[in-house]
Formats: sequence, structure tokens, C-alpha cells
Amino acid sequence: MGTSSWSNDLLSHPLVILIAAVLYGIEFFADKIPYVDSMWDSIHTFIRPLAGAGLSFMAASDMGIVKVPFAFLGGAIAADFHLTKSAVRVAVNTSPEPVTNSLVSTGEDTIVISILVLIAKHPLIAFVIVICLIVISLWILKKLFHLLKKVFSPSLG
Repeated sequence: MGTSSWSNDLLSHPLVILIAAVLYGIEFFADKIPYVDSMWDSIHTFIRPLAGAGLSFMAASDMGIVKVPFAFLGGAIAADFHLTKSAVRVAVNTSPEPVTNSLVSTGEDTIVISILVLIAKHPLIAFVIVICLIVISLWILKKLFHLLKKVFSPSLG
């Protein structure tokens, strides 16, 4: 039995699917509550990039040595999206009203579901959109880090 069969069996195991569904349910509701979402994201700073790397590694399991760069790429993309999501959420949490947080979270959920549907039905379109989202998220992170540098750098007078 090859690695691909083992990883497919693992990911399709009912217990794994149940755990994923329960965690998604927690994620869905935690994301709608200001400040709880930031705490949840803090915990996931260590989980999401590792999960992205692991899933990429398993997806490329029949590709020999190529699976290692795939794992790094998957982890990097997961880290990029996670950092962007977390940074935007911290900014949204500064808004005094609670509606913005729920709207942003619902928008994120809609984007994720849309991308998953596109991956299944139109993978090339999904690929192009994901590349565009990576570029946009890197631009957002660059702007946010520039802003943080400006805020925390000592004033020269």
C-alpha cells in the first residue's frame, strides 16, 4: 500500500471527518465574536501553517522528493493567509460595533466555500484566483507591517 492510499484513508476516516466538522463548528462561531476570534487566531498561528504543510505533503505523496517543496509551499501559503486574516481581524476588532466582525467572518466563510467549489468544478480558475489572493494578501501584509513600523518606531522630534 502506497503513501497516497494511506493518506487518503486517514483523511477520509469518519473520526477525522467528525473532528474536522466539530472544529469547523467551533471556528465558525468563534470567528463571529470580537476578541474571541483574535484569541482563536493566536492559537492557530502554530496550527494552520503546519496543517497546510502536512496537507500539501500528503497531496504530493506520490511525487517523490517533490513533496518536500510542496510541503514548504503549502505551509507558506497557509501562513500568509493566516497572518493576513489575523491582522485584518485585529484591525476590525478596533471598531466599536459588533456587526463588522460578523460581516468580515461571513465574507471569509463565503470566499473559502467559493474557492472549494471552484477547485472541484473549475480548478484552473480557482488556481488563478488563489494566486491573485496570495498577491493581495502579501500587499496587505506589507502595508500592515509598514504601518506597525511607523507606529512603533521612536519619534525623531
